[in-house]
Amino acid sequence: MISQLQLPGLMAEGSGKLRIYSGFSFTIKPEILELSSGLVSGPKWIAKSCRQFPDHKIILDNGAFPAWVAGRSLDFGEQLDAVLGAAEEASGKGLLESVIACDIVGAGEKSWARTMRSLEPLSAYKLLLPVQEGVDIERAVSVCKDHGAGLFIGGKTFAFKVKAAKQIGGRVYTHAGRISKEGWLWTFSNLVDAVDSTTWVRSQHWSQKTNWAQILRQYAEARDGNHKAF
Repeated sequence: MISQLQLPGLMAEGSGKLRIYSGFSFTIKPEILELSSGLVSGPKWIAKSCRQFPDHKIILDNGAFPAWVAGRSLDFGEQLDAVLGAAEEASGKGLLESVIACDIVGAGEKSWARTMRSLEPLSAYKLLLPVQEGVDIERAVSVCKDHGAGLFIGGKTFAFKVKAAKQIGGRVYTHAGRISKEGWLWTFSNLVDAVDSTTWVRSQHWSQKTNWAQILRQYAEARDGNHKAF
């Protein structure tokens, strides 16, 4: 039987490097922050993100996931207005790296239609186009190439995320969202350019029992690393 003490060494075998992004939190441990290429923050928290972490670039989330968690529908106009306002604020402070285009959690083709609808209004910014179950990956790759965008792998399951990443195959810049376990980090370190999670910044007891700094240090690319831009 493999002991827990053996796991870090075993997981190091065959692992790659990628950009690590921390989900916004009111407090982030310095050792986690120094490993983070930037933050992922939604419109609600953009002002606090800029104020509390002025040395870290921001990927602006579109607010779809927290609305879904709250059981609240988010119409296109409301979502777009919030994203545009937050993008302008972060950009004005020189902290905006990219924007996750609008989508709808769990809506497949309907979600992709919203993403396409948001391309023109958000064209002033670098975009990550979100894909999920029900979205045609080949079409998404083609749209990214046409617009100089990257892909953001959402979706509900680990299996979908892996399948999508393998199909994308490094043809465009790829970011996988909510990668919250060490085994998942190992898998995606050889499949995508970047990942994010809020797990390693959470203060809950179950999360603090894990030495996330040690784990992330194994996978984190240096903040001035050589991953391709998009």
